Amino acid sequence: AAAAAAETPALRRVLDDIERALEAKVPVDLAGMPVADLARLLAGMRQSVSDVVSTDVQQLVLKKVRDITHRTFANDRKQLYKLGRELQTACGVAGQEIVRECTEFESVKIEARNLSMDMTPAHAKRAYAELNRDADNTHAVDALFERYDAFRDAYNQLLQRHLLDTDVPENFGLSELTRDTKRKAAALHGAKFGKVRQSVPGLLAGIFAVWSIQRSGEAFRELSNPDVIVRPHVIQIVTILRLLGLHATKPSRSKAPVMWALNKAFTAIAGEATAPDSLVAELGTGEGKSVVLGAMATLLALLGYDVYCACYSANLSSRDEKDFEALFDAFGVRDFVHYDTIAGIANLALNKDADVRDAVETLMSGGDPSVAATGSDGTGRPKAALIDEIDTLLQKDFFTSTYNPATACHTQTTATLLRQLYSLRAQPPSLAQLQAMPFFAKLLGEFDPNARDVVTAHVRQALDDLKWFGRRSYVVVGNSIGYKRHDGISTSTSYGYQTAFHYLEAEEKGLVDSWCVNRHLTLHIKCGGFAYVKVPREFSFVCGLTGTFACYAEAEKALLKSDFGIKGATCLPSLWGDSKRLFDPSKDVAVFDDQDRHFQAIAGDIREARARGNCPAIVFFLNAETMEAFAESDYGQQLEIGAQVTEKERDIQGNVRLAVQAGKVTLWVRAFGRGLDFVCLDDAINEAGGVVVIQAFLSGTMSEEVQVRGRTARQGRHGRFRIRALAADVQEELGVHANGVTEATTYEQLCDMREAATEDNVRYLATQRDVACEHHEKSREFVRLLLDQQTPRTVAFDKLLQLQ
Repeated sequence: AAAAAAETPALRRVLDDIERALEAKVPVDLAGMPVADLARLLAGMRQSVSDVVSTDVQQLVLKKVRDITHRTFANDRKQLYKLGRELQTACGVAGQEIVRECTEFESVKIEARNLSMDMTPAHAKRAYAELNRDADNTHAVDALFERYDAFRDAYNQLLQRHLLDTDVPENFGLSELTRDTKRKAAALHGAKFGKVRQSVPGLLAGIFAVWSIQRSGEAFRELSNPDVIVRPHVIQIVTILRLLGLHATKPSRSKAPVMWALNKAFTAIAGEATAPDSLVAELGTGEGKSVVLGAMATLLALLGYDVYCACYSANLSSRDEKDFEALFDAFGVRDFVHYDTIAGIANLALNKDADVRDAVETLMSGGDPSVAATGSDGTGRPKAALIDEIDTLLQKDFFTSTYNPATACHTQTTATLLRQLYSLRAQPPSLAQLQAMPFFAKLLGEFDPNARDVVTAHVRQALDDLKWFGRRSYVVVGNSIGYKRHDGISTSTSYGYQTAFHYLEAEEKGLVDSWCVNRHLTLHIKCGGFAYVKVPREFSFVCGLTGTFACYAEAEKALLKSDFGIKGATCLPSLWGDSKRLFDPSKDVAVFDDQDRHFQAIAGDIREARARGNCPAIVFFLNAETMEAFAESDYGQQLEIGAQVTEKERDIQGNVRLAVQAGKVTLWVRAFGRGLDFVCLDDAINEAGGVVVIQAFLSGTMSEEVQVRGRTARQGRHGRFRIRALAADVQEELGVHANGVTEATTYEQLCDMREAATEDNVRYLATQRDVACEHHEKSREFVRLLLDQQTPRTVAFDKLLQLQ
């Protein structure tokens, strides 16, 4: 943070120089400039910084482009549309990037997407039936697409009445449309399954009509072009209808769990004691999962649910929520729709009855915990979970981990204690020596008399953590200590008193303010450990999306079935048609015995990509060390490497933009093999074969490999994928199952080894899950006793001590 602050003046000077240079290119009189000339001017500006990674620079150029556009055309949507079309069709990649990134040209972007993704319902039905012939019989497929037809007819009628007709009111009648949709949803409370099944397509039609009008109503009104209306794709609607179970003729806990849960909630009929099965739809990357989740969340919220949308990435979760805020507001359901990471959703669910932290803090201070505890769930509504990328449920950080809430007990003496310990870190005192110090008796007096053993346990823990001081790395972000977690740096993660000592060290170095440090000089009283794996059963039902279910190992599918009720996944055809990715395992997968040959093969693939049509190459490495070794090797030195991207990189999107440019070579660590949208807009590159993705290691799971593959051939474009792995890395990744792997090992044999290693990992996960669940039950019992006014305080403190 300090380094970044030191660079700010220099960066500002660079940006000012660029802005002056761009302004010098702008003619004095823009008003009379032909659209084609203006488009070339804007594209030239963007092209002039095409090799610059910095998002600050790119945003400056886009700001200048938008400024010129507004100065020229103000709010003349017809002229903006003409300019956008010229940029899209006649100004190469730079023009297409401007259209993609500037909201002024949203109509052009929507039009291009609509035309490229056109698929008839009959085509979608045939493709769906082929993919799901083992799961859905002909009657189920027919029933599903009958529901789609009902949706389509209702949606088209609403769009005609509220947008396409010539006498549409100024505000499109949105208030009337939302009011009618909400009224129809309310009428379903207490209805039988048959009526719900008949009515849901109409409700979805109302939701999507509002969505379409919000996004593109004004554009259509001014351009009179129906192609600029953003519409849901047939596959997205079929996905929603299938997840809702509308292919079924009656509510079933296994085939139509959502309708089963709705029926149970609406009619107040005592259903089965166990939760319904979870339904999963397999939808490819870049196929509009966020649209499916946003519309389903709106629908379920209208039907009376609190909806929790979980994503593996905090950044993606925030982006998706922002995209649908206007829709949630229109229907008045924003308070009932919650977006977060899977861990964040788990935390909300586990605190729904009572916030155990408040209760423990009150107990420690001598108050009544049963009075202080208030849960996060004040609505009394049933809960529904919608999960993006359900494979995150099997990741170790979720499946075997616990949510470990702790309450911060802060007094003046706790700060004195921790500052004293930090000052003595070179020669830490013993517990007995600390207890003899004057402030220790004062510390005990600041808490309930029964808390003595709990406080002493934490003093002992602080002494133990002091011995580990200096062994864990951290970064300073603003006034916070951060640690590497998942897809970035987490400032909410804490490592007990080690974090307190990190704050004191940062204060000593002048990196954080003292007032902020003092907030962290507390006793961290653990309130239990609640297993994340138990969370899905806290909900009335769970629906999930994934792009990789078909490639899960059988052992993984068995775990999803036993722990989450996921018995299979419905496969959806791609919105973009058949994939144009080239990957032949017999030719495109190779294992090498030594690093030189490994690096030679990677460099050879890169040179081949360049020779074939200057195609960009994106290489994913096992770790930063291997990536750096390749870049510094003789083979890497022969290449012009555009970027080496690790988790420490701040400007990820800038590097994504660079990575798909003609002839570029970028190196990335493993963590970026999912979630990033490497879309190449260059038609010449697409015709030459597209972006080449090289995975320089073998994934430990097939699902990770499929995610890495998905970084190329995106949105209907061409691409190539290859695996070049080092034998030693394969052995480390797969353990004993990869003993004897050589250059002669085939891809099929590697997959068999991976399957065996996955089975071992699943057994390990199951064992660790059992440990987490045992701790979960003890913690639940503690919470039950804590909130019971009849529990003696000594018993409550004894249970609390056991959790420390």
